[in-house]
Amino acid sequence: MRQAILFLFLLGSNVHGQEWQQLPPFPGTARDDAAAFTIGHVIHVGTGRDVVFALTNDWYAFDMDLQQWSAIAALPATGRQYCSTFTQGGYGYLFGGVDDTGPLNELWRYDPVSNTWAALAPLPAPGRYATVAFDNGLVCTGMLDGGVPTNECWKYAVDTDTWEPMAPVPGPARHRASGSGGIPLVVGGADQDGNALSDAHGYDAIANTWATAPALPEGRYGADATTDPGTSTTYVVAGASSATDFHNEAWSRANEAGWSPLPSFSGGPRRGGVIGFGTPSGTNDRIIYYGTGSDDVQRYSDWWSYTNLWNSIPEGSTARLSLFPNPSVGPVHLPFDHPAGRLNFTVTDATGRIVMTGTATRTMDLGPLPDGQYVIDLSDGVHSHLARVTLLRP
Repeated sequence: MRQAILFLFLLGSNVHGQEWQQLPPFPGTARDDAAAFTIGHVIHVGTGRDVVFALTNDWYAFDMDLQQWSAIAALPATGRQYCSTFTQGGYGYLFGGVDDTGPLNELWRYDPVSNTWAALAPLPAPGRYATVAFDNGLVCTGMLDGGVPTNECWKYAVDTDTWEPMAPVPGPARHRASGSGGIPLVVGGADQDGNALSDAHGYDAIANTWATAPALPEGRYGADATTDPGTSTTYVVAGASSATDFHNEAWSRANEAGWSPLPSFSGGPRRGGVIGFGTPSGTNDRIIYYGTGSDDVQRYSDWWSYTNLWNSIPEGSTARLSLFPNPSVGPVHLPFDHPAGRLNFTVTDATGRIVMTGTATRTMDLGPLPDGQYVIDLSDGVHSHLARVTLLRP
């Protein structure tokens, strides 16, 4: 089998690469199964179970522009974990979860202008936790009292403060699935017996129907998902495949495509973290923010970012391209999704002769090339990324 060993060098201007960067830590106690929602350039994080196994109701806000945290109003209710969130009209919504009395059906709305919480109409059904929620008000799956998972879906209407049952998610009843943002895509989760699921299902709000989407490469529960509204790309980070097997892999899925790998999360394997996505003011950076969570040893309060470099570099300049895995066997992957979907690439050999051209999305197969050193240039006509690649057979 051919083996592609990649040696990558900086070939252009002084810009940062596509890597996870550690940021100021979450200021609350370390915790897992917290909740988060993003309003504008601010990510709000709160609730969860902390390092002394206490349920929390405190909340904090991370300002993407200033890269700093501040305390905001605590939820005026019991401490809880496994809540789900969505945003609409400049408000953040917090649904369900579980406290010391059991699963909850409560819905709360946070107003960032007045820094206050308001109780809204509860779900007219049994309480549940570890659901997934989307910005159209859809709340799906989760765990009911007695450890019984569900595939029910409900939709909350912000204008009438009412709930309506919708078509259930196909496949096994599940909890701790992934999904968030403006694209209703339920990914993975765990079934009744705690088995990790990999299937994915997308929702058509007009028809109130679900369609099977490409499955994750591996089963995951307790992973976290976020969506880039500009490119309709969904990202899934970390998660567990069993009670003792934690992971730090990350994947992305653009539009109707399958899943492509991203560089693994640098903070290490975990489940039950929180995630957000945003573009800081005055930049074109498209950034995933991720942190907190737990593994088999500890709970975390760290906070990280992953930047899609493509739109971050000055027009006409050249930046480093970090293909991965490194070394690689078979196809090599790009660590970003370009808004246009496809990029032109040119491969030249050590003599400067063009040996391959084409278009790429997230994967390029250099298999037809013989052993040797090559330079890959990917371009959208404005920005360019380069990498020097050495192909070696074992």
